[in-house]
Order: sequence, then C-alpha cells, then structure tokens
Amino acid sequence: MNNEWGEFSLYVSPDSFLNLHQLEVLDLGYNKIESITEETICHLNSLKILNLTHNDLTSIIPDSNSTNKLQEFCAGDLSELEASHNKIELITRLDLKKFKNLRILRLAHNNIVHVDGDIFTNYEKIQIIDFSHNKLLNIPPT
Repeated sequence: MNNEWGEFSLYVSPDSFLNLHQLEVLDLGYNKIESITEETICHLNSLKILNLTHNDLTSIIPDSNSTNKLQEFCAGDLSELEASHNKIELITRLDLKKFKNLRILRLAHNNIVHVDGDIFTNYEKIQIIDFSHNKLLNIPPT
C-alpha cells in the first residue's frame, strides 16, 4: 500500500482533450487538481457541463499566459460550471468572461471572500448561482 499517494496532485495537460470536439460533459471531480488552463477546455465548443468539484483549485480557469491569445468566447456552449469544494478565494469578472452562456454557476464550499461587483454584467442567461458555505464579506450589486 502506498501511503504517499495523498501527496500527489493531478496535472491536466492542455492536450488532454484536444480531439474531443463533440464532448458535452467533462467530469474531473475528486482528482486533486490544483489548476487547469484555458487551453485545456477552450477548444471544446460542444462542452455543456464542466465539473471541477472536490479538487484543490485556487481559481476557476486562469487566462492563458501565452502570447497566442485564445478566443474571448471559450467553450461556447458551456452552460453549467461546477467548482464547489475547492480552495477558491476570489472571483473576478475575468474569471467568467470566457463563458458567456453560463446558466448555472456552483461555487459552494470554497474560501471565497470577495466577488467583483460587475461579475455578472452581460450574463442574462444565468439562472442559478450557488455561493453557499463560503466566507463572503459582502455581495455587491450587479
């Protein structure tokens, strides 16, 4: 039995799902993922549901640091983003700007203290927002 297994985290390569153009649901829950890049998911234009629950994420999906800027419209059909039970502390408009068709955003059981005031500007389709069990100090107007 390997008692050191708990020390490992899962690395998700930007090429992991490269040729899965028809993928609609991606469940990466319960995997000790510390980060996932936009290069990993932005080309998945048929993706509707992304589950990142129960990992070690400190942010949703950071912008690419590369000089090749990806399209502003990422994973175009993504309607549900689940990232509960992680280590996320801050949510900014930039974190969500790529996902224009979000209907459901679940970020419960994180360490979120701050949410940008204009985070949901231009998100007319959003129906469910779950920030329960966080450490929010305020909820700014939209």
